[in-house]
Amino acid sequence: MANDNSHNAKEAEQLDTPIYREGSKKAQLVDRLQDPGGVTIAKLAAAFGWQPHTTRAALTGLRKDGHAVEKLPPKEGKSAARYRLAT
Repeated sequence: MANDNSHNAKEAEQLDTPIYREGSKKAQLVDRLQDPGGVTIAKLAAAFGWQPHTTRAALTGLRKDGHAVEKLPPKEGKSAARYRLAT
């Protein structure tokens, strides 16, 4: 009897990006980065209760895992860059 983890690993191999456990912080982070308009470091930090440097490190971790994280320019009249997963 095969366990669910081996199935998820095979699925992730095919996609070249990992599939995270549902409800995990990485899965939640990936979900928030799905917004086409992107999200700022400040909003991510507030959502997770992280410091900004921890949030940036989490984005780096996603990149190391194979996700394409894009940095978008700030919205008109704002100064904070936005991030999203590349489509």
